[in-house]
Amino acid sequence: MKQPMIVAILILASCSHKDEQFCTCLSAGKELNEYTQQFFEKEPTKEDEIKIFDLKAKKTEACKDYQMMAGDKMRQKKAECEK
Repeated sequence: MKQPMIVAILILASCSHKDEQFCTCLSAGKELNEYTQQFFEKEPTKEDEIKIFDLKAKKTEACKDYQMMAGDKMRQKKAECEK
């Protein structure tokens, strides 16, 4: 009786496990997008360009394992991060 319950708990736990690296990828993309929004209205300074370069590098590193992921899988992982 205990064994089926343990298996069920493990399955439920694995289904609801969010991918922290993917969540980091989403956060890095959001940070880059929010920072670059201001440059629709003004010209970036040299310091801004350096920060943009650093943010792009951070996003690229965080998202490198997800470049070829299918859209439906990506949306599922995003939903798990937003819980």
